[in-house]
Amino acid sequence: MPQTRILLVRHGETEWNIAGRLQGWQDSPLSARGLAQVHRLAEALIGCAAAALVASDAGRAVATAGVIGDRLGLATQLDARLREISFGSVEGLTRAALPPELETARAQIMAMDPTCTVALAGGESPATVSARVWSCLDELASRYAGSTVVAVSHGGVLASVLRTVLGIPAGAPRRFRIGNTAVVQVVRRHDAEPWAIEFDDLDPVTPASSPA
Repeated sequence: MPQTRILLVRHGETEWNIAGRLQGWQDSPLSARGLAQVHRLAEALIGCAAAALVASDAGRAVATAGVIGDRLGLATQLDARLREISFGSVEGLTRAALPPELETARAQIMAMDPTCTVALAGGESPATVSARVWSCLDELASRYAGSTVVAVSHGGVLASVLRTVLGIPAGAPRRFRIGNTAVVQVVRRHDAEPWAIEFDDLDPVTPASSPA
């Protein structure tokens, strides 16, 4: 069976990203720099031959997907399973404004360990996010078997997927950063095989080298 590739994209920079506020299920418009990031990414995606474009239903993801869809000629399908983790009652606050007693829980949650069941009041745990996101990705892989799908989501979601596929041990800290409009490519070559991460610069002129 031909491989199925999902290009997981983090949305463009937002005004709350600049301010350092926890967004979660709340929203903030893309900044001027965020819009420029999205347009550059859309150009880079031209050669990916995507069969579908899916996005979180958060406004920042919808706006990002809209630019990509216009460039690729694809309509955006919304899926709430691709939402960012919910931070509950503290959404909109900066880290400095969080009550000190929540700092340990915040650090555990931000690591996005898919086995972590810690959640802030009214929010979600990384384990809950992992379950809903993989439900979406497995469904997309089945629906678009052998094709490429672009899925616009959020930093926490991309981190969770990376940890799962790379097998980062439970409890280990998050030692990577995911910038706005970063792309994580997850690939399934056969239904019976586990997902893999594929690194590629998305440049159709100079594609990734084949194995030696």
